[in-house]
Amino acid sequence: MKMFFQGFSAVVVCSMFATAPACAMDIDNYIDVAKQAASTVKKGKLKDIDKLIAQQEELIRLAVEGALKYAEENSARRKMMHLLVLNS
Repeated sequence: MKMFFQGFSAVVVCSMFATAPACAMDIDNYIDVAKQAASTVKKGKLKDIDKLIAQQEELIRLAVEGALKYAEENSARRKMMHLLVLNS
């Protein structure tokens, strides 16, 4: 399950930016935070729910930042990226 979550997260995020010459998002940081969050959940006992919430908020922040950068660089996908940001 952990590997699925990590792989799925990376695929979804990178697929948003697949046509960009370079990924507009900090993928390494995103994957690190996603791994930490998945590890915390997999343990089953949440000692610090606030930390988990902070990790989830960080994932959203990174995705929003990447979408906005991508929108700046790709005018054809600008509307889609702004919709993605508005619904995050």
